[in-house]
Amino acid sequence: MEILHINYNEILKNVRISRAFSNLELDELLNIQKDITKKMDVVQLIDPNAIISQDHIRAAYLNAYMNFIENKNVSNNMSMELLLYLSFTKQINMAIKLSGIKKSNDFVIVASSEPILRQFCSMANASANPYEHYNSENTNAMLLFGIKNEHTKTEEILLKMSKIKLDG
Repeated sequence: MEILHINYNEILKNVRISRAFSNLELDELLNIQKDITKKMDVVQLIDPNAIISQDHIRAAYLNAYMNFIENKNVSNNMSMELLLYLSFTKQINMAIKLSGIKKSNDFVIVASSEPILRQFCSMANASANPYEHYNSENTNAMLLFGIKNEHTKTEEILLKMSKIKLDG
């Protein structure tokens, strides 16, 4: 078995996480997302109430990325794989229900690079701002996913994601 030497900071350095809104309808946003998303190009639209913290997003992104590198992915693109890990499930319909975008006027976008974020925002007539104020925990999302201790939330997130990876 070959051991992969991965620089996680290198993987995450181009990833953009933004709070966004658009005046388009939800189905229009999802069609634009689908048009932009390629196998490894990520554009994922997320319900802000389903995000515990930036660590939650980063851990999900890294797990999704590693699944593709190791050919262990469940879905056919990284955007959906990211949503699966964000939702702590391998069921696509459940991931969409738990963490998928609910409103076009308030969502979080995760993009694999600045150019992809700009392309989406341009096509979707969306405004996006860096997602900095969510460095602290989101207690609603913690309840949604059964994260009980705010002091160990990162560890609990990683344990839940590891369980998903091991159960696969």
